[in-house]
Amino acid sequence: MDGKRTRQASKPLTSLQQDGKFVVDSVSDQDAPLLKRLRDHGIVLGARIQVTKGGTEEFTLRTGRGTPALIVSRDLAEAVRIRSGD
Repeated sequence: MDGKRTRQASKPLTSLQQDGKFVVDSVSDQDAPLLKRLRDHGIVLGARIQVTKGGTEEFTLRTGRGTPALIVSRDLAEAVRIRSGD
């Protein structure tokens, strides 16, 4: 090993199988109002988030920065890619 850490592959938030802590790897810029809403809740590139899956159609996102939780539908969650927060 050369001491370098390999970057983990990101996956769509919608592919999440269990709740956990993740890092936001990317956010689609196709929906400006959604970008603003995510940014207002601290969900930006590199942010550490706690994700709770609410059934098959919604996700609750928390940054732990004193911002309120954000509940997003499956359709909106497709714009966010995450990687493990470990």
